[in-house]
Amino acid sequence: MFNFFFRPRKKFSLENLKYLYQQLLKNVVVTKKNQTVVVEVLRQIAELMIWGDKHNPSFFDFFCEKNILKHCIEILGQKCEKSVKVQVIQSLSILL
Repeated sequence: MFNFFFRPRKKFSLENLKYLYQQLLKNVVVTKKNQTVVVEVLRQIAELMIWGDKHNPSFFDFFCEKNILKHCIEILGQKCEKSVKVQVIQSLSILL
């Protein structure tokens, strides 16, 4: 479950953003078992998008290409823990 935290890769890289996107796809339905992973993935994606805004425009291109915003909105529509919804809203607020 937490093995993606220990995978060696450069933190601020497009490779890492792609990896986090794959983790988001693997956890489309939020459950009690994966909610911690979803929250951390969303947090890291927001962090990468902020960094990418200043340093690498391809991050935003990837974000739009994969329609990550749609995935965030879909999570908001699910019955899940408040902590997950709070993270989605915080991440979206940061991105706006």
